[in-house]
Amino acid sequence: MGEENEKNSWSEWSIHVLKELERLNKNYENISTEIQKTNKEITRVSGMKFAINDLKTWKEGLDKIVNEEDLKAMKAAFQEVVTHKEGFDKLKLKLDKALEEVETLNRFKSNAKVLLTIILFIITTALTVAGLLLK
Repeated sequence: MGEENEKNSWSEWSIHVLKELERLNKNYENISTEIQKTNKEITRVSGMKFAINDLKTWKEGLDKIVNEEDLKAMKAAFQEVVTHKEGFDKLKLKLDKALEEVETLNRFKSNAKVLLTIILFIITTALTVAGLLLK
């Protein structure tokens, strides 16, 4: 019976060891998956680091060109434009009408010059003919 107990205890022990090995293997696979996810996240964060550095460089360049007071002035001017948009639209309509009137006056001026030239030609021709007849 001693051998049978040893066989039973060894078979129970080997089953226990196999289950432990399976559990450890599953834990290893889970850890490996988590490490892969972590590596992907690290890669993504590294990419963000370069983007942040690019933005920082851009901002430094912008700071050399425009200071804080200039930005505030631009913002205030923009707000004024936005709040007076209707006034600007009306002003644009008036400007468009004025441009149409100027165009109409330019056409009238051109027509008047042509008409004056024709009248002067007719008068000159009439005076020339009258001068020839009086001789």
